[in-house]
Amino acid sequence: MNRFVTFGGCAVVSSGGEVRGAATQQRRLALLAVLARAGERGVSRTRLLSLFWPDEDDDERRRKALAQALYALRRDLGDERIITGSQELKLDAEVLPHDVGEFMHHLRHGRHAEAVALYDGPFLSGFHLVGAPAFERWADEERRVLERDYTRALETLAGNAERQGQRAEAITYWRKLAAVDPLDSRATLALMRALAANGEVSAAIRQAAIHETLFQQELELPPDREVMAFAMELRARQGTEPVAPLVPVDVAPVVAAPVPVLAGATDDTIAEPPAAVSIASLVTPLTVALATPLRRRWTRARVLAVAVGVAALAALGTWGVSALQHHEPAPGEPRYHAPPSIAVGLIADFREPSTGPVRSLAALLATSLARSEALRVVSAARLSELLHHGGVGDSTEAAYISAARRAGAHELIDGSLFDPGDGTLRLDLRRVDVETGSVLAALTIRGQDLFALADSGTARLLDGFGIEPLAGSVRDVTTRSAVAHRFYAEGLKANASYDLEAARRLFGEALRADSQFAMAAYEYARVNPNRAELAEEMSRALHLAKRATARERLIIRAGWASTMQVAGLKETADSLLQLDQSDPQALLFAAEARLNLGLPGEAIPLLQRALAIDSAALGAVRPEHCYACEAVQMLSRAYLDQDNPDAAIAIIKRWVDRQPQSTEAWASYSRVLDFTGRLPEASRALDRALALNPAYPAGFVRRVSNLLRAARLSEAEQLAREQTTLATADQRLDGWWQLATVLRHQGRMRDALVAVNRFRAIRDTVDGGQMALNHAYLPALILADAGRIPAAIALFDSMATGAIRPGEHDANVRRLRTISLTAAADLVAQQGDTTSLQARMRAIEEAGSQSGVVRDTRAHHYVRGLLWRARGKSDLAITEFQAAMAPPLRGYHSRINIELARGLVTRGEPDAAITAVRFIMRDVVDGIAVTQTEMHEVLAQAHHAAGRADSASFHADWVKRAWSTGEPAYQARAQRLSQFIGVRATR
Repeated sequence: MNRFVTFGGCAVVSSGGEVRGAATQQRRLALLAVLARAGERGVSRTRLLSLFWPDEDDDERRRKALAQALYALRRDLGDERIITGSQELKLDAEVLPHDVGEFMHHLRHGRHAEAVALYDGPFLSGFHLVGAPAFERWADEERRVLERDYTRALETLAGNAERQGQRAEAITYWRKLAAVDPLDSRATLALMRALAANGEVSAAIRQAAIHETLFQQELELPPDREVMAFAMELRARQGTEPVAPLVPVDVAPVVAAPVPVLAGATDDTIAEPPAAVSIASLVTPLTVALATPLRRRWTRARVLAVAVGVAALAALGTWGVSALQHHEPAPGEPRYHAPPSIAVGLIADFREPSTGPVRSLAALLATSLARSEALRVVSAARLSELLHHGGVGDSTEAAYISAARRAGAHELIDGSLFDPGDGTLRLDLRRVDVETGSVLAALTIRGQDLFALADSGTARLLDGFGIEPLAGSVRDVTTRSAVAHRFYAEGLKANASYDLEAARRLFGEALRADSQFAMAAYEYARVNPNRAELAEEMSRALHLAKRATARERLIIRAGWASTMQVAGLKETADSLLQLDQSDPQALLFAAEARLNLGLPGEAIPLLQRALAIDSAALGAVRPEHCYACEAVQMLSRAYLDQDNPDAAIAIIKRWVDRQPQSTEAWASYSRVLDFTGRLPEASRALDRALALNPAYPAGFVRRVSNLLRAARLSEAEQLAREQTTLATADQRLDGWWQLATVLRHQGRMRDALVAVNRFRAIRDTVDGGQMALNHAYLPALILADAGRIPAAIALFDSMATGAIRPGEHDANVRRLRTISLTAAADLVAQQGDTTSLQARMRAIEEAGSQSGVVRDTRAHHYVRGLLWRARGKSDLAITEFQAAMAPPLRGYHSRINIELARGLVTRGEPDAAITAVRFIMRDVVDGIAVTQTEMHEVLAQAHHAAGRADSASFHADWVKRAWSTGEPAYQARAQRLSQFIGVRATR
């Protein structure tokens, strides 16, 4: 059932399926919000026109726009009754329940607790409608009215709880009330009295100190006299001295990033991003709701920033105190009912001269704590990514708490570093409850260097959690060089900010300082733009992984297995997930493994979870490099694997809608449209991507692919020839490779050989005379297509033995060995050499068994099918071809699908043949194993076998146009196809 949520955001959510179309568009969501707020009163059409189309002069066009919006909402939300009325429109709450209506209903009937429970944040928080100032003013006013109703309900509940002696509940409600306006002296005083009545006198006194500092800094006024008088009374009771005035702190303002709204977050959609961090969860009790309008002359964001800094100083003002406990669980009750999850946040540097936050120490402490299996620790890399996605930098306490909360942490560890001048360093740490902002404990550590501080801090923090101490030092699982670790920490920050060039340089500096630093080697490989070097660098990281924490070893192994496409990725990724089921990187690894094994149904839930966890990344300034982006692309692939092209397109389209300025989003949209045959739309999407980034690396290849699929081969050829004249070697290599591909589609094999030999000549110059194995694959195929079968077999066999580049990594050799042996077996079968075919089949089975890709493990079935076909056993051949397919219908390479389709046509199953070819037409971009022309040839034969003359003619014409300039053998082949189709059509 659908539900409309307006507190803390604006979205239609569903528990039973996807909500699409109108219910995801800003203006129509805003229209729903106005109707929901009006309730039974309804809203006139005239009022709606003035709110949403104020600048439209043509009254008729305005009315049509409103009518269209109403129609679209009724259609996409699946019920005509959802909006009723003719002139006065009403939203039917029984058809579409909504929180604001339920909130007001509970208040009218005196059910204040139920009403407060519905208030997840300010009305329409973070939701804005560009070009509709009247709506924005309306939203501001309604937000104020609803906030007032909320605060009155809180006050009523707090008063009732106090009268009934329920002190803990009273404190909870007073805290929430103080969070609405941290400068409200009446709420502050009420909270202080409730705390004192519950025996939390120190907390009440600290509340007064915070209140005093806020008034002085933000209003330049003396604090409220009643608050200060009560604080003095409490100190007298305790017999304590007045708290010294807090040192003013200059805290950078926290800017509230807009919260992207996405409706319909279900099984196959982009999940609703985590709610905007409730500011009430950042600092207690000085908290603020982001969307509340300005009051007095200070922004609430500014008040929040100062509140955070003041709260920190108040908690840490007396460093000799070893623990400041707040809201402890009942005796004997554990604080956490699962392994506690922590993040290490801001460690400020108060040494002279200060260098800003000590990221290296924070990363060291996080790595050290992660050695304990009894803790879940958010990695420094993940926290850096979340800080960047939050859009507020990494220099404020609020930013770190928000990032830790989104990472699923229970606590944030932060603090300050000092140089006492006695040859040691002092680290003051505190544990902060991420949900409430309460300081749970504070401690001071001394050490000779950052490593000693990390070791001692780990021991003290583990003791505070009641966890057994660890043996050894953080040096044993990271680096012994402080310089190396500093470069590494700065590299993580640069990588999170998508400055990949700087990240690569910094990780390289870390390796130069310590060549045995495993995670620096891993991150150095990950940001390498040269994919040819990636295997070697990943292998280096794998070799060093023994000097890393258990989690980091798994990350390195998973990254290596993913890069090399070898067996073991699933097991490694699943082990990583056991450590942290909310780690998006682990979820992506696990999903990738399942896609490689032909299990898209198992991959989809993992990808949806990764997307939900990292959805804030899609709100970043540059979203091209993020886990959520990868999850969207992999989801699209999974849906295609399930033969669900509509879902594949829809998931990418939502990414485009969320990030219309993302080159990668538009390029991915173009790719999936291309694969599903929507070629004009694919071309337009690619135009948009290249307009955003004319230097987009894959732009040229994507354009050639689109032209090939659209049968615009002469244009594709011209584009490829232009590319061969460009300045850089990489550009010319792309040009010659694509030109060879286009010419092969046209049946011009002699020209294709010239082009591919030009490619090889440039490649030899770049590689010093050694060609990578995969670069020999296309030349071998062209030789085969040109009828030079023995030469093609020899080249495939040289690839299989790794003779072209002996230094190629073993995992790549194993995969390419399987590919090459299978391709050679195809040609051997054409020559009728069944004896040699049997020996090759055994070698293919052995090589494929070592791969992590299911198609490799099944390739030997294809060769066995070739054997059966050579012996005249066509049914047994089809069975083996089908066994070579990875579910649902994708084989080792597209040649398997083609041979299966031909067998099915012969056996009288043309529709099954069409399905087999349709899958590879989606996936094959440049026709490496099979050209688009050959696919259309088989489809023409299959459609005529099925009695579909028009479809057969379409595909036959495609073939005729493609091979019209081809060599005589291909022109004759096209002519035979046309004649065959014509004969069949007349029968």
